[in-house]
Amino acid sequence: MGCLQMSSFGFQDKWIRWMKACIQSVKVSVLVNGSSTNEFCPEKGLRQGDPLSPFLFNIVAEGLNILFQRAKALELIKGVVIGLRKVNVTHLQFANDTIVFCEAEENDILNVKRILRCFEVLSRLKINFHKSLVCGVGVQEAEVNVFAGRLNCMIQKLPFMYLGLPLEASPRRKSTWLPARFLWGGSKLKKKIHLVKLEEVTKTKHLGGLGIKKLKEVNDCLLAKWWWRYGSEDRVLWKDILISKYGNSGGRWRPNSRSSAQCSRVRSDILRLEHNNSNLFCFFMDNFVIQVGNGKRVRFWEDSWATYKCLKEDFPRFELSVEKEVTIKQMIDKRNGLSEWKLSFRRNLKVRQEVEMERLQSLLLSYDPSLSEKADSLAWQASSSALRWNQGVMFWCSALLFGGSGQIC
Repeated sequence: MGCLQMSSFGFQDKWIRWMKACIQSVKVSVLVNGSSTNEFCPEKGLRQGDPLSPFLFNIVAEGLNILFQRAKALELIKGVVIGLRKVNVTHLQFANDTIVFCEAEENDILNVKRILRCFEVLSRLKINFHKSLVCGVGVQEAEVNVFAGRLNCMIQKLPFMYLGLPLEASPRRKSTWLPARFLWGGSKLKKKIHLVKLEEVTKTKHLGGLGIKKLKEVNDCLLAKWWWRYGSEDRVLWKDILISKYGNSGGRWRPNSRSSAQCSRVRSDILRLEHNNSNLFCFFMDNFVIQVGNGKRVRFWEDSWATYKCLKEDFPRFELSVEKEVTIKQMIDKRNGLSEWKLSFRRNLKVRQEVEMERLQSLLLSYDPSLSEKADSLAWQASSSALRWNQGVMFWCSALLFGGSGQIC
């Protein structure tokens, strides 16, 4: 990428000169039959293994991202629209892998190719279309063949591997996991004799085992990690897609637990963790705490910020409230320094309901949160090195879920 493109990202001239010096001052030699040739300066690219390579590549890849975003804004490409909130996705990038989504229309296909050609001219990088793939979803094979011809790409059918994982493959089928048979060996036609029991293999090394973790427990911990990510990350693409497709009746801290028949296998397994491993789930939820910051994300009634459960469960008269989705910040602004919280209901409360409201006011005054400039966040109460045994199940929290600071990583 030229200096003009680098400066358009906001990099100063001095920093750009540093990068050019790091690239242009490099000298390399080639080994021929074990003997090195004379050193020379490469005119293009970086040395293999150069630590600058991934950082500079990210800058270049951001240029491709901007091209797709502008093309979407100009309605040159449509991408895919997901869910009731109509989340639009045109492309996904991970390192040097890019997936482009477009409608099965020739004009969209040609515009995608034009964008990629523009990227080649701007970045001076060559896109290998022969190694790229075209995959049709719900599209006739004849149409896919035409699109592949326009792009000079190969055709690929689902499922296929992306970033080492099979896309559109059912995790419940044994055939999906056949490449993971390295431990036992053998095949469908011929079984291999297992000389050691699985229980012995999963023991720690100091107990005579191989230290291989039990896949069931590892999988449950990784599923619990998605519950944490759902609460700790906000306004991210993957979460916006889930909310658009499945709703957010559980708030933006916990996924919507109302599963549907069209729910994916992975999402279904995440939601069923509560029933499949109740010990782990209870341990997770007991230490899952919402911290009030600026109060813009925490819902006054629906989120568990003042007690172990949300206020709408502890105070059933929540149904009479006219401010069901109000945030803590909105309630504090409405309170305006008064000694009591101002709660609005559809009608006047009866005597028994008044007593309940007095208890609620007392509870709120005991917490009385003060807002800060930090965003609302999650905190983890348990020790990061804690090991818990419960009915023969060990939660290796420090190894899988938690970092050294006590935060889930």
